[in-house]
Amino acid sequence: MNKHPRSIVRGGAGRFEHAKYSEARNPKEPRGSDMGTVWQDVRYALRNLKNAPGFALVAVLTLALGIGSSTAIFSVLDNVLMEPFPYPDAQRFMTMQIHDAARTEEGGRGAFKGPEYLDYVEQNHSFDRVIANDPVDVLYRSSEGTQLMRGNFVTPGTFEFLGMPALLGRALQPADYEAGAPPVFVLRYKTWANQFGGDAKILNQAFVLNGAARTLVGVMPPRFAWGNADLWIPEKPSRSVAEKAYSGSFPPFWSLLGHLKPGVSEEQAEADLSVVAQRLATAYPKDYPKHFTVEVLSLAGSVVGKFSRTLYLVLTAVALCVPVIFAICLGLSGQVALSAALAVLLTLICFFATAIAGYLTGIVGASNNPVSGVTVIVLLAVALFLKLVGVSQSVGPQLAILSGAIVCTAAAMAGDSTHDLATGFHVGATPRSLEIGVLVGAIASAFVMAPVLNLLIAGYGIAGTVTARAGALAAPQAFLMAKVTQGVFHGGLPLGTIAAGAALATILGISDRYLEKSGSKWRTPIMPAAIGLYLPFGLSVAIFVGALAHSIFGSQDEAESGPGILLAAGLVAGEALMGVASGAMVTAGIKLPIF
Repeated sequence: MNKHPRSIVRGGAGRFEHAKYSEARNPKEPRGSDMGTVWQDVRYALRNLKNAPGFALVAVLTLALGIGSSTAIFSVLDNVLMEPFPYPDAQRFMTMQIHDAARTEEGGRGAFKGPEYLDYVEQNHSFDRVIANDPVDVLYRSSEGTQLMRGNFVTPGTFEFLGMPALLGRALQPADYEAGAPPVFVLRYKTWANQFGGDAKILNQAFVLNGAARTLVGVMPPRFAWGNADLWIPEKPSRSVAEKAYSGSFPPFWSLLGHLKPGVSEEQAEADLSVVAQRLATAYPKDYPKHFTVEVLSLAGSVVGKFSRTLYLVLTAVALCVPVIFAICLGLSGQVALSAALAVLLTLICFFATAIAGYLTGIVGASNNPVSGVTVIVLLAVALFLKLVGVSQSVGPQLAILSGAIVCTAAAMAGDSTHDLATGFHVGATPRSLEIGVLVGAIASAFVMAPVLNLLIAGYGIAGTVTARAGALAAPQAFLMAKVTQGVFHGGLPLGTIAAGAALATILGISDRYLEKSGSKWRTPIMPAAIGLYLPFGLSVAIFVGALAHSIFGSQDEAESGPGILLAAGLVAGEALMGVASGAMVTAGIKLPIF
């Protein structure tokens, strides 16, 4: 059989014959000829991709999404769970807490007064190095005004302990902690970049911090964020009973961090420090409960321990969603491969959509969170994907709408849950109460939302559909989503308008960033422009008039819980509830003179 493999390769059977031919190749044939076969395979693959550009585009986009998503998720897991800190040998960094045995809550006191901290440093046998930090508010005064910054007083040896040199200048040195030393400080990279524009000329300049001049001697690398501070100030703990106070009448409380000696385990360190704590409890009886235990935790465990458990739970829940989405897609399409691809794709998209929705909630609030915008983008992308892979016009729109609904639900719940958790924090709710409240709210919404929507459809109908009647609900988001899906599968999608919108958003974003960096009082934020283009003219005018009235008659210092904000929130909630109530009356045939 002397026929060349290229003449055999025709479809699946040809590939099998090619494999048999390769196995039966003449052993005396030079191995170098394999490279020629590989090159022929590459050219054959390129010709096939050229003949099917739609498939090629989908394949490239799928690989790009898979690689990008995997990289992003791995980066999160690596930075949060595997290596949350950039410091060398950070796995042997330990914190300690005094836990009141009479309390059921986790955690305890982890900060100590100066004499107590020094006793732990001197009397323990588990740590070969110990440092501590004390958070403090720092008022930075400049020609532009006064600014509040997060400061940390740090003990001698802190930067040697953490093992990271300064990016610019130098870190704090032993001489900086001595009495009479020139007052200095070190700045965080993020603060240096955002608030000082990354200007290297500010190094060795004097800054007025809490009314005293201090010289900036160094800027730390980007990942150095010890104590989540903006700047670090040298301070040596003292045994003086009348230890001086900072930023008010409170004495410093030092949070201890020790490095385990070689061969010492966490359990051994906990037993050792328990002996020291029992001894110190007699010296400082007011600072220790009657019955207590000492808990030694790794730095990673104390910071990300609870979060890691939550993250594992979330990832498990996400994994359980995959078969549910697969089953729904399979019921609509009847195609196993397509349904599996969609299930994985939508799971990844929901992962990022929830992160985006939570982030935007923190910026613009839950009411202004552009969930519909995120949904439309996903809907357009999924619809184009389905169109390119050849899904029929009868099934494609249904799968696209299903995809949009899944992503919309995930993003909306993420935004609302973030808002609820933030509200609970401000009113002093416990984390457990917040979690129970969010869970009950999600379950209740699942049972209440569908009947309410059916009630509104029965009472008013949806504009542009067969259910429409007098006073029909406009439902602009649903109408837009339907038009996008129809435009992709049946033609007529205004790609020029979409491109113009994307270009406008890009220009506004770049302009806004430039104006922010240049310190201009003018800005070009994308959100107001998008709201003005998206909302009906009547609503846009109402928002403008309300903002204008507030700028004229309202106080610029009005708190977020002020009467104006509460009144507006009540009007919005009341209008929504009255709409549901009137829909119920219309459905029941009840007519009142006021309607």
